[in-house]
Amino acid sequence: MNYPIEITVNGERMRFDVPANLRLIDLLRRELEMTGTHEGCG
Repeated sequence: MNYPIEITVNGERMRFDVPANLRLIDLLRRELEMTGTHEGCG
């Protein structure tokens, strides 16, 4: 099941329908090709 989300990236508003298990970092890297975004450990 997908869920609608709305995010603002670099001042641009975007809407996506995403599965519940998709991480934001994966959305940024796959859909927006923001490959400079990396997962860190905290």
